Amino acid sequence: MSSVDSTIIRIVDNIKKSDSDSWNYRGLELSNEMLVVLISHPNIDKAAAAL
Repeated sequence: MSSVDSTIIRIVDNIKKSDSDSWNYRGLELSNEMLVVLISHPNIDKAAAAL
């Protein structure tokens, strides 16, 4: 089994959103060319993932 180095090569915090949107967004680009969007809300205590 081989391992792929998934280091973060870019972080994007200035994602465009509506002024009324209270969610937090962060974009990541990994060294394996995968693009990831992290979404969080300060009042939510649940977690989920999608692929």
